Amino acid sequence: MAIDIEHTDKGDKVTETPTTVKTSTDQITDASAVGKSVLKAADAAAARTAISAGTLSTVPDPTNTVVGGVKLGGAIAAPAAMTATADTASAATDVAGLLADHNDLVTKYNSLLTDTTALRTLLASVLAQLKAKTIPA
Repeated sequence: MAIDIEHTDKGDKVTETPTTVKTSTDQITDASAVGKSVLKAADAAAARTAISAGTLSTVPDPTNTVVGGVKLGGAIAAPAAMTATADTASAATDVAGLLADHNDLVTKYNSLLTDTTALRTLLASVLAQLKAKTIPA
């Protein structure tokens, strides 16, 4: 399929006869093959295919280069397993008022551990979506 570009030259005098010049995309000598393919594309999907682009809902395969805008290495690994465990408050005899401080730190540590676990779960979900190339809109 070639796209015809028409230009009508009306002439610079009233007595001249107008002429029409037709140029196809294949006649554009300084256009690359990719550029010509974009000009010939029937729709946006065909144009994206011509330039090897994805759509908003697709992600290029991860590679060791920056081709496609993704440089993730050959594989996407899951996040490391959690090794920390929750602690319990102490019921020991209070010495110089330190028991309350200790138990407060244990409570904050447990909250931080819960938040970290939630972030790890979210990260694992994002990595799984990257692997499957199914990032939701």
